[in-house]
Amino acid sequence: MPNVELAEVVSAVKREEEQVRTRSLVRALQPLYYAIECVDERMVPPFVPVASRLSEVLESIERFVEADAGRDSGGHIRRHITSIRRKLQD
Repeated sequence: MPNVELAEVVSAVKREEEQVRTRSLVRALQPLYYAIECVDERMVPPFVPVASRLSEVLESIERFVEADAGRDSGGHIRRHITSIRRKLQD
C-alpha cells in the first residue's frame, strides 16, 4: 500500500475495530491485527495530522481487546499498540 495515506489506514483500522466490536468477536481478529500492523509499519513522522485520531482508535481497540483475554491471547495486537504509542511520543 505504498500510495495510501496514513490517515486512510487509520480510518480502515477504525472500521475494522467497529466491525469486530459489532459482532462481539473473540476469535478471527486477523483483519484487525493486520490493520494495526499496517499502521505500525507505515508510521513515519510527522504524525500531527492523525495523532489525535490514532490515539482515540488505539484506546478503543485496547478496551475491546482487554474485555476478553482470548481476543489477543498472543499479545500481538497489544504489542503493535505499544509500538505505535512509543512512536507518537517520540
